[in-house]
Amino acid sequence: MSEWAANHIDEQFQLDVGEVAVSLPLINASNQETGGAVTKINPHHALIYVGEQPIRWRADGVDPNATMGFPVRAGETIDFMEPMTDFANILRRIKFVRDATATQNATLECALFN
Repeated sequence: MSEWAANHIDEQFQLDVGEVAVSLPLINASNQETGGAVTKINPHHALIYVGEQPIRWRADGVDPNATMGFPVRAGETIDFMEPMTDFANILRRIKFVRDATATQNATLECALFN
């Protein structure tokens, strides 16, 4: 088995998910390497933990809604870490929304990797 190391490219962050579809914030406004200039980040892998409320997601250019999209239950992780797959296009297009069964907004714990 070969070894594979992923480079963590951004601090872990939380994303609030409500009734309006949201995408991953792929802008890093405090990049010290560019003197604080706004830069885009281009992750190829991600781990996304779904907090205490269920969500739905899509990455096909269509916004998910409360009843359409891939459902993910609270406490589950969306894993885009397969080393032989480049998930960059999916991560640029993915959007999340609160599931119809959620009782309040969901919180996602996200970590992005190169």
